[in-house]
Amino acid sequence: MLLPRLYAAALALPRVEPDTESAGERTVTHDDWQALFTDFRDRLGRWSAYFNVSDPYDEANHEPVRMSLADDLADIYRDVKNGLLAEQAVAAARPNDVLWTWRFDFESHWATHAADALRALQAALLVHYAEQLPETFGSRAAGAEPDSG
Repeated sequence: MLLPRLYAAALALPRVEPDTESAGERTVTHDDWQALFTDFRDRLGRWSAYFNVSDPYDEANHEPVRMSLADDLADIYRDVKNGLLAEQAVAAARPNDVLWTWRFDFESHWATHAADALRALQAALLVHYAEQLPETFGSRAAGAEPDSG
């Protein structure tokens, strides 16, 4: 899976100061994001919506909130793509703008989307999918008899 590797790569980005005031400018349009979001939502189907707690340390408000895996993935794509587009346009002239933008967008926005998406994907793939198709998860899947040998 690429998402954990992308998350790890973002954690390893150096902390730099931007070279210019234009660091962090967005180039992926809302229309582009919307098309990607819609595609993800349609492909994910019932797996697109999941529930989460906004702040797991907030004792006063721990009601589940409906989240969107399609939104998580589209937001991650947009933030990473903005950095890639900036890198292609001006990397030789302003590499710190690109590094700063990637790190800033990760820490301020998509790190949370990635963590939430990973948890939702883990539940979808290893909990709910396993319940529907236990034979794909070996002899110890729900309802299967343990090996006697």
